[in-house]
Amino acid sequence: MAKVKYSIRFKLLMFIAVPIVLIYGMIAVLQIFSEMDIVFNQTYLQLSETTSAHAAACDAVFTLAAKSAEGLARYIETDRPDTAEEITNYITHMLQQNDNIIGSAVAFVPGGFPQHGDKFSPYLYKDPQGQIHYKDLAQEYDYITWEWYSEPMKSGQPCWSEPYFDDGGGEVFMCTYSVPVLHNKRIIAIATIDISLDGMKKIVNEVAQNESIRCFLVSKKGMFIVATGFPDWEMKVTLDSAAQRYSTLLIAKDKLSTGQQGHYRVFSKVTNRDEIAAHTLLPNIKWGFVEFISESSVLQPIYSHFLRQMVFVGAGFSLIVLLLFLVARQITKPLDSLMKFAGELSRGNLDTAVVKVNSRDEIQRLAEVFNEMVVSLKNHIEENIRVRTEAAEAKNKAKIEFLTIASHELRTPISGLIGAADILLQSPLDTRQREMVTVQKSAALTLLTHIANIMDCIQRDTSGILLQNHSFLLKELFESIRPILEFRAKIVNVETSIHYDDRIQNPVLGDSARLRHILLNLLDNAMKFSSKANPQGKVQLRAVLAAAPVSSDLCDAEQRVRFEVIDNGIGLTKELQQRILLATEWSQDTVHNWKSDGLGLGCLVSWLNIQAMHGTIGIDSEYTQGASFWFEIPLPVCEEHHSCTVPHRVIRVLVAEDNRINQMIIRQMLEKAGYEVTVAENGQKAFDEWLRGWGPQEHHFDVILMDCQMPEVDGYEASRMIRRQEKVNGTVPIPIIAVTANTVSGDRERCLGAGMDDYCNKPVNPQMLSEKIEMLVNKTQEN
Repeated sequence: MAKVKYSIRFKLLMFIAVPIVLIYGMIAVLQIFSEMDIVFNQTYLQLSETTSAHAAACDAVFTLAAKSAEGLARYIETDRPDTAEEITNYITHMLQQNDNIIGSAVAFVPGGFPQHGDKFSPYLYKDPQGQIHYKDLAQEYDYITWEWYSEPMKSGQPCWSEPYFDDGGGEVFMCTYSVPVLHNKRIIAIATIDISLDGMKKIVNEVAQNESIRCFLVSKKGMFIVATGFPDWEMKVTLDSAAQRYSTLLIAKDKLSTGQQGHYRVFSKVTNRDEIAAHTLLPNIKWGFVEFISESSVLQPIYSHFLRQMVFVGAGFSLIVLLLFLVARQITKPLDSLMKFAGELSRGNLDTAVVKVNSRDEIQRLAEVFNEMVVSLKNHIEENIRVRTEAAEAKNKAKIEFLTIASHELRTPISGLIGAADILLQSPLDTRQREMVTVQKSAALTLLTHIANIMDCIQRDTSGILLQNHSFLLKELFESIRPILEFRAKIVNVETSIHYDDRIQNPVLGDSARLRHILLNLLDNAMKFSSKANPQGKVQLRAVLAAAPVSSDLCDAEQRVRFEVIDNGIGLTKELQQRILLATEWSQDTVHNWKSDGLGLGCLVSWLNIQAMHGTIGIDSEYTQGASFWFEIPLPVCEEHHSCTVPHRVIRVLVAEDNRINQMIIRQMLEKAGYEVTVAENGQKAFDEWLRGWGPQEHHFDVILMDCQMPEVDGYEASRMIRRQEKVNGTVPIPIIAVTANTVSGDRERCLGAGMDDYCNKPVNPQMLSEKIEMLVNKTQEN
């Protein structure tokens, strides 16, 4: 859409209003310049007079203090007091007579006052409450090195010090006047008077009553003393540091340093306005007093006069402009509304308000057509969104259901293979038979790992990686990995070791299943490359505490654990390491690059899972020198892990499992562990067996192992049936552990929601299953 270059409103104002403004503006400018010269001359004279008066008032304070110091020096020279008490009496009287004096001292040269040893300097000062205190400066510090003593000793002349802070009676901003004390034309002491510079504030406050005038007092060396109109300044700010911000001060410093006095104009970098300034010197102390005022405040009367003159002409001009505006508005307002509305539609914003035009002509009809079009488009788009959303939800639901079934159907037979291999390996076999069974178990474990990786990838694409945090002991997790690691290491002839940080003793909160999966994937990858590079390959798994808990309350403590998988394999080039660390997004190219580099799908899946755990990853490797894959994840310390004690009687276990092979394997596994086992083929028979157990005490079941996917009645419904019946009977709930091949995110929550107490994946780890059984049975008996 082409933009309007010259609108109707612009043309009317340009050819009628602008010429009137130009003519009147020329007349007004000439009048302003004629009046400005008069006002500037008056301002120069007034500002110079007030600056001199304020400087004289400040100088009077310093003059009175200087006379007091000279009187003290003459007293020492003429009366020659023999005792320190006479000196302190004189100084005390002087402090009481002058409010501006806050301290006074007589610093004798070494040996100048023999009654008090080598060095002696009586000093009296007032505290904030007006009380007078005494101390000997010679006992405090070596006053000979101080400027107030050394300067008059060198020059033989009285002098004022630069302002400084002293904490004699509380931190006070002050300066010191020093006068040499002579005897036989030789300096025997330095008499000093300290005055508080807070008194300068009263004089400055008089200037502050005029809000348009700002002023400051500056020392001989450029030390800023006190000011008004500078709210962001504090004492001890030097003039040099302020000069970069206030050009007025920069010019004042240059003029004061050369002893000049007068007035000038300068442009302020802070206010972006011209200012008028006047400065003068304090005769006694040679400090400077500067006052300045912005030209805008000076010219305000001129502007006011000019505005009063403009009222009459402006009224007529405003009337013309108003009439022109109303005419243009009547023409352009409907068109502006339609253009704005059309622009929103072109950007796809259909939620914009319906356009309203009350012109009662063709423009109004055009607006109605626009409104009808918007309503039609919104209805069409909403219908398309609804249809697509329903289709996407149905498709996603179907994916999740398929994923659940596929996971169960694939892992169930593999669980049987691994379980059968474990049983055979525990039986007497010859060397050839044991080798074949070992190969069978290794292949089944590898296939199980590949299936888990594929399921993780599909699940991430479907519903994202959902972590299932729970309490577990990291040491127990490592012990469950140890036999698998040793078994796989024998197949590829690799030496393995596990190092565990003993500082990680408390149970932690996290997803132990995914962490176990990550470590097994990285260990498989390390063993593969170690066996390729070295006949005596070595792989090490380490867990160390990277960041200790920062809270004394274990339930709130945070800690980071660093896991390392180290191998002595072929190593990685720097380019490959960089490419691996940057592969954080799942894509076809990412999969191809990882696979072409020999790292495999499991390593990439582990990387994605670590990111989901808010972890950091890294690789330390030199080509041909092995590699160390490491990651750090937060594992908060949680409540104490309940230890299990084995009941004294035999535990009776009810197993609900429909697969014949798995029935046989889990029965042998449990019976070998010393449990009494009863098997039910589906959920309904498991419920019936549980009901029959409510007879004599010796026939009660202690725990139920429940498969989730079974014919007739599945494990979820069977668990709900048992829980409902327990409520009717008013009995203690029996522990139910889900033993299932389902590994999709949400399966654990679904099991717990159905009333089950814990969750165990197939293939079953006998040690972990026994620990869960004994913990739950023991907990139930305690209840």
